[in-house]
Amino acid sequence: MAKRFAGMSPPPDAAGRVLLAIDTAVEVMLEEPEINRAVMGWIGTAGPSPGTVLAHSTALWSLALGAGEGLSAAGREEALRGLPEQLAFAFCGVLSFWTAGELPGEKLASNAREIAKTLLLGFAEQRLFRDSAS
Repeated sequence: MAKRFAGMSPPPDAAGRVLLAIDTAVEVMLEEPEINRAVMGWIGTAGPSPGTVLAHSTALWSLALGAGEGLSAAGREEALRGLPEQLAFAFCGVLSFWTAGELPGEKLASNAREIAKTLLLGFAEQRLFRDSAS
């Protein structure tokens, strides 16, 4: 996901990049839904040692946030420190409902985008989503 996202021409603002990262991640998941649901089910299973899923997911959201362009200057440092992990938790949560069959694939992106917008609003300048695709 991060590799595909890194190869794209991202929007100039953090919110736009986060939404593009969501669309990219959803596209990857829906390319092979049966395989990705099985992988997600396996990821959700406790094992003898911790995995690296959170670190990989957090890296994608850090990449998407970049330097935080468009986020409130007063909260930008806090956002860049905490939002990547919160976005990872949120996206994984939406994926878990998709994996369980409770969220159809055609609603995966819209639900993930809505929760990301909610998280981003806490660090938004007034115009945060005006220029970003919905």
